[in-house]
Amino acid sequence: MTDEDALFQLFDDPSSETIAQPSVPQPIAAWQISQIRAALDSLGTTDMSERREQVEAVVGRPVAALGELMYDDVRPLLEGLHARRAASGASTTSAWDERDEETWIDRL
Repeated sequence: MTDEDALFQLFDDPSSETIAQPSVPQPIAAWQISQIRAALDSLGTTDMSERREQVEAVVGRPVAALGELMYDDVRPLLEGLHARRAASGASTTSAWDERDEETWIDRL
C-alpha cells in the first residue's frame, strides 16, 4: 500500500489502531489555583485552616496545599465550592444589582 492509499484507509487498516494508554494524572496549573482561591474568597473563608477544610470536604482526601491537587480535581472542587456558596445564601450578585434606590442612570 502506498502512502497515498494509506491516507484514505484510516479506518480499514487494523494496524493503524492505537491502544489507549492509561492517563497519567496531570498536576494543577497556576490559573486553576487562582480560580480555586477566588472561589474560596467568595465563600468568605480567609483562615487557611478553614480553606483547607473546605477543600478537603469537597475533594474527599487530605490536602496540605493546593499544589497537591491534580487537574482532574479542579472541576469537581470548583463545582462543590460554588454549590456551598449557593447553599450558604451568599449573594451571587453585585452590590450594584442589590441597590435599593434609583440612580441617575436608572432615570434616563
